[in-house]
Amino acid sequence: MIATCKTNDSFEDILTQGKTYRVRELRNASLMIVDDTGDLRWFGLSRFKLGIAKLDNLRTPEACQVSA
Repeated sequence: MIATCKTNDSFEDILTQGKTYRVRELRNASLMIVDDTGDLRWFGLSRFKLGIAKLDNLRTPEACQVSA
């Protein structure tokens, strides 16, 4: 599963708006991703749009794209 950042308000230094991140874990109303600084962090789901990664992109998890 992937998450595309819809808003990086208050997190401009660690999230890029419009960037797609691989979801490491999904729990309650939060998801865990590796942020732009390389740290594993929890963020609220409201900041992201969830999607499915294309199978050919699974070898490069940080460069996943949403399938149509």
